[in-house]
Amino acid sequence: MMLTSPFPRLLLLLFASWCSTSVYAQTPFFSEDFSGSGLPTSWSTRNLNGSSQALWTWCAEHSSSDDPPIGCPLIFDDIVNRQDPFGATTANNGFLVFDSDFYFFQGIADRHNSVITSPIINCLDKTQVWLKFESHIGVFNRETRENAVVEVSTDGVNWTGFEVVDLRPLSFGDPDPGITGWSLNPEVTVLDLSAVAATQEEVQIRWRWDGEAEFYWAIDDVALYESDPAPLFIPQHDLRLTNFYAVAPNQVTPLSQVDRFGFLADIKNDGLQDQTGVELLVTVRHQGDDVEVYRETKTVADIDRGELRQNILFDGAGYLPDRLGVYEITYTISADSTDGRPENNVVNYFFEVSDRTFAKEEGILSYTAPVGVWEEDANHSWGWGNYFYCPKGLGFVASSVQFSIGGPLSNLADEFIDFNLYQWRDNDDQDGNCQIEERLLLGTSRYRITGFEEPGVFYDAPFGDVDGIELDDDGEYIVMLEFNAPNDSDDLEIAYNNSTNYGGQFLRSDLLGPTRHGSFVWIGNPDSTTFLSFGFGASFVPCLRLNLDLNVGTQEGPSLLAGHQLQLSPNPAREHIRVGIQLEEPSDRIHLSLWNALGTQQQDWQFDRVAHQQLTVPISHLAAGVYWLRMDTERGYLTKRFVVE
Repeated sequence: MMLTSPFPRLLLLLFASWCSTSVYAQTPFFSEDFSGSGLPTSWSTRNLNGSSQALWTWCAEHSSSDDPPIGCPLIFDDIVNRQDPFGATTANNGFLVFDSDFYFFQGIADRHNSVITSPIINCLDKTQVWLKFESHIGVFNRETRENAVVEVSTDGVNWTGFEVVDLRPLSFGDPDPGITGWSLNPEVTVLDLSAVAATQEEVQIRWRWDGEAEFYWAIDDVALYESDPAPLFIPQHDLRLTNFYAVAPNQVTPLSQVDRFGFLADIKNDGLQDQTGVELLVTVRHQGDDVEVYRETKTVADIDRGELRQNILFDGAGYLPDRLGVYEITYTISADSTDGRPENNVVNYFFEVSDRTFAKEEGILSYTAPVGVWEEDANHSWGWGNYFYCPKGLGFVASSVQFSIGGPLSNLADEFIDFNLYQWRDNDDQDGNCQIEERLLLGTSRYRITGFEEPGVFYDAPFGDVDGIELDDDGEYIVMLEFNAPNDSDDLEIAYNNSTNYGGQFLRSDLLGPTRHGSFVWIGNPDSTTFLSFGFGASFVPCLRLNLDLNVGTQEGPSLLAGHQLQLSPNPAREHIRVGIQLEEPSDRIHLSLWNALGTQQQDWQFDRVAHQQLTVPISHLAAGVYWLRMDTERGYLTKRFVVE
């Protein structure tokens, strides 16, 4: 399965392996920096799959993401990929590139197995042959270990392969994909080719990429040495944090439903030396007043050169947010030795505590639908949703869903989307998926597509006419956007964001419990389909938000009819709020109560023999946030929400 999008795709920044000894090399006996006005005449390119178009090209410069020169790839400098122009030492005078993304979207080749081959190089008098080059590669569908390699031949027929970089693609359904996505920029690779090339008269080297709708692979500054050149290009000491670490369970969590969460991270030793005295620090800072609210240190001890230390668990109980606002999580790695690249020793992540909203994302990135998974003539029905945990759900209701859709919506006018809220009661089979028998449908909000929905806009779908869906304490919920397509329907695209990897938090919580999930997906038939956790990968979540409100049904009595009014103004308010009461018939007694976002009563008032009433309520003593005013009579109740700024 793959996701389609007109926008760049996220893949995480990572590094690869290298080979080295300890002798300082000085001068290469062969070099090529690809300066000039095109592919060097002594170099050749071909596609082993037979295409005459999907070939390596020469790029003059890598400086524009909107209108690159002929032969140059786009720069994926969006908020997700965060890539810069190719950073090789002499990239400005030209380099070689295979633009997989271009060939895919132009319909030239979805699969490729293309090579760029050096001229014949005489290594007859060389007892050692070391290759150094600089590159930058991004993958989407296929790992690099066996598919993006350097190969060496002494006869032009038989080739010996060498691993260049260890990157894994986006892994559907895998919350712990390991090292993924983009290499360093530049990635300096040093390989010992001596076993094949030393004392050989006719040596050729080629770069082969067997891929499928990837990003691009750029190479530059190729050189051959008689001894190991690694100390010239790779720092002696270079620890780094990977982009696999535990984030908060949600991007946005209501204050009433905050949950304690812990921390985890991966670190890699990219330097030439073993590292001692390694420590990993995590801090949490509240951005509103710039106060550090949590700090924990984990001793890692020693890490060998080239080692990837995975799933480092912090020992503490974790952090429980206690107030509204934006928080910053910072991971920092340190060691006894001074780091040669300190800029990769720190990673940051932001999350928010809100008044009433659950969200897994910070905004709409693009729109997508599954491709290549449907059987012939099958309805293109599918659903995608988010997991939210409510530790203190009692006293609150799920009142509405916020969503955004795309695609050829004019062709989908008058079709329906269902927004379903399920309670998940895991049967302890530990498979991480939501089986049919494990879920209880609590309620549905149906939305009729108009065909005029605007991209980049969230729409609201309320649950129920008045009260919403009641929640439980310690409740696990999945809110799904589900499209049951007719036979001739176009694909419905759902807004998504993939800037946050929930795999680290999933793994941390799965190891220590209780498990906290990201998204779920089904394709085909919801009545007979398991909801798959991380169906599109740990970083892909739909832009599907869940709003909570105070449960107005916790006290006895029916909801008052629309003829009765409870009016609040201004809303939002600062110093006071004016309350207007209008009843169809006088009430012997009216009880007004003021509730905060945690479901705690703040104030109350009693009035006798009321049909119409005006009063002013001071609110300057209340903290900023969402509040509810409830009016109870002998005939029923009304509730209104207002905001204190």
